[in-house]
Amino acid sequence: MVGGSENLKKLVGIKTPMDFLHLFDDLNVVQSEETPDWTLFKYEKRTKLMVYNRLRNIVYINYYKFWRVLEYDFYLNDSEINELILEWLDEV
Repeated sequence: MVGGSENLKKLVGIKTPMDFLHLFDDLNVVQSEETPDWTLFKYEKRTKLMVYNRLRNIVYINYYKFWRVLEYDFYLNDSEINELILEWLDEV
């Protein structure tokens, strides 16, 4: 509708993968009622973008909202995406 992902990035002012991640700096952080060891990071009421499992010290990332965009729109490999997300999480 906006002419593809490249045009969307220009319209929103996204020049780098980190610019994209900073769109999500204001995520709602809530504790899971079903799984007490999980911290949920939500942008919309029902959409979990990330889940932090404190017991295993692992962050699960929503593939379609984060990983896929970084992989296909910014041409990053798995290692680069891991490093970038860790850097972003440290910043926010």
